[in-house]
Amino acid sequence: MQAVWIALTVLIVGGCIWSLIRRFTSKKTCCGTEKQPRIRAKKLSAPIGSLTVKIGGMRCENCRRSVTAALDALDGVAAKVSLENGTARVSFERPLSDEELAQAVESAGFEVLGIRR
Repeated sequence: MQAVWIALTVLIVGGCIWSLIRRFTSKKTCCGTEKQPRIRAKKLSAPIGSLTVKIGGMRCENCRRSVTAALDALDGVAAKVSLENGTARVSFERPLSDEELAQAVESAGFEVLGIRR
């Protein structure tokens, strides 16, 4: 009986160690996305407006960085994304359609829940 308990304990501890090793050596984050480098805030020279995008599916800092990178990749657009609020404050220097914003967010693997102009 004691051998069974020892074997069970070894299996549980081994599983925990294996999980920790995978977590700390993986290139994936808690939500399965690739780790993103830190992003410097993009500055616009002459913004003509701003809007707020409600985003679903962000769970960690890496999610926030992924959304920021996707929106900042748009020409004439700069975003400040809040993980806590699940929103992105988007400033723009050119006319910007809701479809263009949604496509950028969705290409990063997240869902647009609403856009408030």
